[in-house]
Amino acid sequence: MQFGLIELNGTFIFQFINTAILLVFLSIMLVLLIKQFKMYGQISRIKKILSKKFDSLDTTKEL
Repeated sequence: MQFGLIELNGTFIFQFINTAILLVFLSIMLVLLIKQFKMYGQISRIKKILSKKFDSLDTTKEL
């Protein structure tokens, strides 16, 4: 009976740790996704700025 309780407790603790690890992993993935989107936004902004600068440097439009 006591052994059964210990076994039950062990599996419960293992499941709890498993769930905690899964939650941490999911939250890290979410943070990485958000950072990825922010980086993408910054890259698109930089591309816009660069394209404006290159347009002003482009000599073919003046001809």
